[in-house]
Amino acid sequence: WGARLFSRVVSESKESEPILKEGRNYWRKDLAHKVGYVVDAANYFRAFHEAALRAERQLIIVGWDTDSRVDLLVGSTTESPVDNKPSATPKHLKEFLVSLCEQKPDLEIYVLSWDFNIFFSFEREAFPQFKFEWNSHPRLHYHLDSFHPPLGSHHQKVVVVDDQIAFSGGMDITARRWDTSEHKGHDSRRIDPWGKSYGPFHDVQIAIQGPVARVLGDLARERWRKATGETILPLSVPNEYVIWPDSQKVDASSVEVAVSRTVPAMRGVKHVREVERLFTDSIFAAKKFIYFEAQYFSSKSVARALVRRLQDPNGPEVVMVLARDATGWIEESTMSVLRHRVLELIRRADKHNRFRIYHPVVPELEDGYVKVHSKVTVIDDQFCRIGSANLNQRSMGLDTECDISFEAKSESHIDAIASLRSRLLAEHLDVSQDTLERKFQEVGLIGAVEHFKGGPRTLVEFEREIPVWLDIVVPGSKILDPSTPYRLNHGVRRYFPNFASMLAGRVHWLGRFKILPLALILLALILAWNFTPLSQMVEPKKLSTFLTMLREHPLGYLFIILAFVIGGLVMMPVMALILATALTFEPLIAFVLIAIGTACSAVVTYWIGSKFKSDYINRLTNTWLHKIKGKLVVGGWLAVAVIRLIPVAPFTVINLVAGSIKIPFRDFAIGTAVGLLPGILAFTLLANQLGQAVQSPSLLNFFWLALIILMFVAATRLFQYLTAGRAR
Repeated sequence: WGARLFSRVVSESKESEPILKEGRNYWRKDLAHKVGYVVDAANYFRAFHEAALRAERQLIIVGWDTDSRVDLLVGSTTESPVDNKPSATPKHLKEFLVSLCEQKPDLEIYVLSWDFNIFFSFEREAFPQFKFEWNSHPRLHYHLDSFHPPLGSHHQKVVVVDDQIAFSGGMDITARRWDTSEHKGHDSRRIDPWGKSYGPFHDVQIAIQGPVARVLGDLARERWRKATGETILPLSVPNEYVIWPDSQKVDASSVEVAVSRTVPAMRGVKHVREVERLFTDSIFAAKKFIYFEAQYFSSKSVARALVRRLQDPNGPEVVMVLARDATGWIEESTMSVLRHRVLELIRRADKHNRFRIYHPVVPELEDGYVKVHSKVTVIDDQFCRIGSANLNQRSMGLDTECDISFEAKSESHIDAIASLRSRLLAEHLDVSQDTLERKFQEVGLIGAVEHFKGGPRTLVEFEREIPVWLDIVVPGSKILDPSTPYRLNHGVRRYFPNFASMLAGRVHWLGRFKILPLALILLALILAWNFTPLSQMVEPKKLSTFLTMLREHPLGYLFIILAFVIGGLVMMPVMALILATALTFEPLIAFVLIAIGTACSAVVTYWIGSKFKSDYINRLTNTWLHKIKGKLVVGGWLAVAVIRLIPVAPFTVINLVAGSIKIPFRDFAIGTAVGLLPGILAFTLLANQLGQAVQSPSLLNFFWLALIILMFVAATRLFQYLTAGRAR
């Protein structure tokens, strides 16, 4: 009896234990006098416009992207009067911000956006800093944020007005975001700044007014300081006028709101993983149900937590609303594979049939789906979370993130959280909130969704299958979706482990002097890959976008060949360039460009290597590369071909070594051609057929794809068999 009583007391204490714990899963917490759910960008852009109209002293916009051309009031020519001010105000973001500065002499506006690399710029507003600064206002400050690790990004989406009201969540004030909650299949108002239409887009932001807005103000100001080195002073005494947008409903009042962050480790900054801990802590705290909305799902920590809860006989129901497809078939063939893997783990653990995953569809649309970009969690109607963090690995430790959450402390708070859940599901299922809520009270979360789904606009169970061969060839999340900053200098250290000791003085002074040029080159590459946007250029999707733009240029083909040469000089992975070229051009053109590009790159880096004596390279490399050099010397062109076909070191490293040991150029050229050309041909055919199979998944396309893979594998094995022992 005593043991049972003790167990009951412990259980009850756990039930009352809060999810939010300062220092563990949130940074700071403060009071919000008003809280409002801002669903979809039509409502957000209008609410932002109304709040910014009342700004007097400080307006800060921090985001992943900010487009100066965005129409904040799509379909409107004038804005309704605010505080008896003129009704006609500019609708487009930059013009609107400039007009605010002209009307308000004490107002300072700061706009901070992620400093994406030049390849990615073709998918966004070109030269954004120039666009914001040209013909602008001296009190409108714009900056591109480059303070993030290689391959990482700034992903927080925060707006703060006079430290009195703040917006945060999944939405940027940028292109291709605007949509109404109707999500019509075809809406003539959904036109991007380039004049192209786009599909339905669903997202969620949160509006908070009160002291907690100052917390987000501090976060935004600190981000500005890290990015620019400049300090924005907080408002000593916040303004006390009413700033809440007229169009925005108040969904909750007098709530303690917490701010959780992801901050990657870099440049002396300690990592912060509050976002990840909040995900797992809230999942383990759930008793009845968990409702997620997310763009991606590949987080191993979240998947493991859900597996444990679903294995529990008394665990919660779990409903996920995800984006059906990723952006572009490259991402679809990678992130979708990672999603498939974690979903398989969860489904196998769902012995009690408590897990459902859906995606929203709408009528009058060919592919029928709404792009889900929101990041929302609702648990037991007791906990609510809206933020920028996706359910993927990089949001847990590589990108900067900001999530807003609160727990229910009263019946009114429970009603407020329940209203968010019912509002989102009612939107997806095309029913009224009251009708949905009544059914939810009767049959629970999964039961309610299953009861109402099936109409023209509805939620459809997620049943995406991934081909087995694609699951085999796609690497793990450490490469495609890392949760920690990736240090590209680790690769340099692997192949040049004695580099550091050489600099420390363990080599004779004269020897150091002779190899100083090569040492300086390697040092420059290490610094460039770690402290410049160079590392972001290796993503095939971004490279492909860049190559697509070059394709239309009269000298585009020449520039692409030059890109291979430059890539070799900076030790860029040649496979990234090969893949991007194969995905961009028709097979024959891609084959010719890749062949010429790799040949030119190999010749240039071979020539550079030939300028250094072999013993200089010896001092920088390890015994593993010494064996490669031995094979190259003894085996001639055949050894070069084998090493090309089965790469044991980076493309550039092999070229440098071959040049330094003075392997005859004839052997080098023949071996490179024999080793690379068959692979390049097979790879271009494979990439082209893979694209067709993903875009048009017919039996014939998959047959040709499988045949190409089998032929490539057979040819590789045959070559290995024929050359075994000859190149030793």
